[in-house]
Amino acid sequence: MYKLLKTCVLATLIACVTSSVAMSVEEKMKDTAASVSLVEQYSEVIGVPKETLLVPSIDALRFIVSKHVERIPYQNFGIFYDKKASDLSVEALIHRLLIQKEGGACYETSELLFNVLNSVGYDVKRIAAFPLNNKPFNPRIPSSHNVLLVKIEGRSLLVDVGYGINSVRFPILFGFSETEEQEVFTNEKYQLVCAPDYYQLNLQIKGEWASLYRFDRPLKFIDLAQTTQNFQSMFACSEMLPIRDIYVKSSILTPDGRIGFYVEPNRGMSSAYKFIDYKGEVSKEFYKTSQELVEDIFKTTGLKAPGAMLAIEPGKDDETDHK
Repeated sequence: MYKLLKTCVLATLIACVTSSVAMSVEEKMKDTAASVSLVEQYSEVIGVPKETLLVPSIDALRFIVSKHVERIPYQNFGIFYDKKASDLSVEALIHRLLIQKEGGACYETSELLFNVLNSVGYDVKRIAAFPLNNKPFNPRIPSSHNVLLVKIEGRSLLVDVGYGINSVRFPILFGFSETEEQEVFTNEKYQLVCAPDYYQLNLQIKGEWASLYRFDRPLKFIDLAQTTQNFQSMFACSEMLPIRDIYVKSSILTPDGRIGFYVEPNRGMSSAYKFIDYKGEVSKEFYKTSQELVEDIFKTTGLKAPGAMLAIEPGKDDETDHK
């Protein structure tokens, strides 16, 4: 009886171990397949040869980032209209951003790039940031932006492909030890301020520094769970968040500049305009109807605006809206 019981227990243990190993192998195969699918589809969408993606280097990263911001548009449609965080899983990002070409907000487009870089061997980390937009820091507002830090050959590069029209065209090489300035493109100069307990990224506009966002010093890296939690916290915050409560925005970078679309639905179409930066020359175009706005967004970025945008009322024709 004892021998029979011992044999049964041993058989059960073997079966459990075999099943566990099989599941582990199956999960690894799924992860590998997902990574291959991600890299192949990403490569096709942004127009970068897969061979370039597979060999980590500073030059390759510059090329990847520049193509990412030109091919994957920014939009906050879901944040404004749905008031909920999107799924940040690899499968969901592939479907929305690469297959459906829906674009995304910072958490989505940044997480997509994180997964691509991570899967091909880059040393990449996520960093939570607090948007400033040239206003004082408000500690009551949670971090609602994500940037990436990539280390290559002992050098650290800040990567931000998800800050709307102010997404950074190329990775910025910083030492993160003292305040410094870097110019990455014509009329695109950045300053990293090193304060005792935070870093602050500024953009030079007409000779003056305008704050974009800040993040913790020393650097604190976060995982997907924390990233998801930060994304969700945007919708629990009682403070006013422009990206959630005021503006509907979409944008894309071009080889020569940037193009962005803005409207405040609660104020009507008199608040809608198209911002154009062409080789440093800035101009605005305005819209009379929501149909014109929606059509131009699609023509310029490929984004299909939500139906709710077509319901935006004309609004009062107030000249102050166009300043």
